[in-house]
Amino acid sequence: MDFASASRALPEPITSASNPLIKRIRGLGSRTGRKKTGLFLAEGESVVREALAACCADIEELVISSSFDRLDNLLTNLPENSSCPPIKVVDEKLFKEVSGTDTPLGIIALVKLPQNNDMAVLGSKNALITVACSISDPGNLGTIIRSSLAFGADAVFLTRGSVDPYNPKVVRAAAGALFALPVIDDIDGLDLLNQAKAAGVQSVSLAASGDRTLKEVDFKRASLLMVGNEAHGIEPALLAKSDLVASIPIAAESESLNAAVAHSIALYEASDQRRKIQSS
Repeated sequence: MDFASASRALPEPITSASNPLIKRIRGLGSRTGRKKTGLFLAEGESVVREALAACCADIEELVISSSFDRLDNLLTNLPENSSCPPIKVVDEKLFKEVSGTDTPLGIIALVKLPQNNDMAVLGSKNALITVACSISDPGNLGTIIRSSLAFGADAVFLTRGSVDPYNPKVVRAAAGALFALPVIDDIDGLDLLNQAKAAGVQSVSLAASGDRTLKEVDFKRASLLMVGNEAHGIEPALLAKSDLVASIPIAAESESLNAAVAHSIALYEASDQRRKIQSS
């Protein structure tokens, strides 16, 4: 289908809640449903635009509200030789019912789950890898993934117990970064640290109990930057096995930093150190 004429050949809106597509969208709200179908939801114009640009061929369907009027604009300026995914239209009221947001964003992409399980990046020269250790809040994980892309991390690893990176709330918070960065989940933390040590990659854990500040860490060498669970931090066994434990100095009146904020500050420090070396 020609992108420019996509909206001129749209099917009639789906109005029945029992329609198979509607049932499938509802099912993709759960981790079980995503694993069963091999699909996840990317909702919102900006996120769908990133998905189309990065992995158009992996989009099984685009689903739009009957009131969505920016389809032609969304489907322009894409890579040449791309084929437009099938487009389905859902009645506005029904779309609101299946949307994952309080204010529906008008468009949802059903995207194939990537097969990210290659940890070869550990062997890359000067790799910088975020390790989210049992992060449970979808918004925090999405922000961590987004910051990882912004500050030059090569990948994001998630230890077992972390929220599913393809949870719709994570996908929205990551703002397209999921389509540009390898995200590998269900990793055994202790096994990862063993592999990192064997590959000559230092492990740096963020914790209030750190014996040094971020500026005292040499992030110019290959590094794992580990950030822990919102309530409990990094589990003791991983802290004990880490090469370094670093803290971020904060005001005495403040109890702690949000996990995603702490990660962003630390990753900026790592990025800044590397940028200074490149420009010198």
